[in-house]
Amino acid sequence: MTTPITFVTAFINIYENRTFDDKDINWRFRNFETLAKSGIYICVYTDEHCYDKLNEIVNLYPNVKMMKKVDLDDTFVYNTSKELSYDLPPERHQGKDSDKFMFLQNSKIEFMSKVILYISIFSSRKPVIFIFLLLIFRIIFPQFIEPTK
Repeated sequence: MTTPITFVTAFINIYENRTFDDKDINWRFRNFETLAKSGIYICVYTDEHCYDKLNEIVNLYPNVKMMKKVDLDDTFVYNTSKELSYDLPPERHQGKDSDKFMFLQNSKIEFMSKVILYISIFSSRKPVIFIFLLLIFRIIFPQFIEPTK
């Protein structure tokens, strides 16, 4: 018997409606729905800003589970880092790779651990992988991802 993998991701509006490389929030919603249509199991965290729109998508796909709303400011990484003095690396995408982006990327292990606990209590599915879904699927299944314009 094979056990399906559950992917964990976070759909949090850290860019406050800014567009990078012709990718806005609606582009992200469309690509998330493409992944949902693929049938893979996904647990997704989101914030107040994206919840309603993402919930419309999630309700169409039984393979996708919406986890509770999160506020990036409530994560362990944010709360641990806010007291530190630091500088972001000078070699980065200046608009995209912000403090919030770094907090989000480093909070993924926290989200994954919560999903592992959730699955161990409510499901027989055990394996969980946290992957930046769009990046992986762009590499493995480029035909599933809408190209940038």
